Amino acid sequence: MKRQVLPQERVAEVLSGFVTVELNLVRNVAIAERYAVEGSPALVVLDAGGAMVGGRSGFIRAKELIPFLQECALRARAPAMTRPRGHADDDRPAAADPT
Repeated sequence: MKRQVLPQERVAEVLSGFVTVELNLVRNVAIAERYAVEGSPALVVLDAGGAMVGGRSGFIRAKELIPFLQECALRARAPAMTRPRGHADDDRPAAADPT
């Protein structure tokens, strides 16, 4: 992903609105555990306060990455109570499965 997807012009344009950080999971185990990263490559998107607003594991093609990042940017700007349940900053219980 680092060599094939991130350098693409449209991806780079979308990423220009983000601060990117690359971490070695072996050296940063606590961070990996905090955001439930279990393998590489993984992408975790945080808001300005450090709350997770999106995450994906595995290789992501540009055509999937761009809308994912755009949605994460919208979530990062939204108040915490309007974010989907289950995000790191959401202390509300998950909705019960009706089935």
